[in-house]
Amino acid sequence: MLEVLNSSVEPNGKLGYVEFKAWYMENGKLTQMHEKSRFLREPVENGEQWYYVDGEHPKAEKVSRNDPCPCGSGKKFKKCCG
Repeated sequence: MLEVLNSSVEPNGKLGYVEFKAWYMENGKLTQMHEKSRFLREPVENGEQWYYVDGEHPKAEKVSRNDPCPCGSGKKFKKCCG
């Protein structure tokens, strides 16, 4: 599951940011990646193209057993992906 938290473009239109959380299964466990990505817009033959520059990873949040499951099922984490 991908959750876009925020996106913005600087006033000059050349630099943009996207903050997101991605949830995925790894070795049978639900894992989260949280990133604030930076993109650069550059001219190409038929217009302009956004390119990924880099990203920073804020401290990961831990999902508690009784929290809603981030997969969106509506169940508690312990009864779903936990």
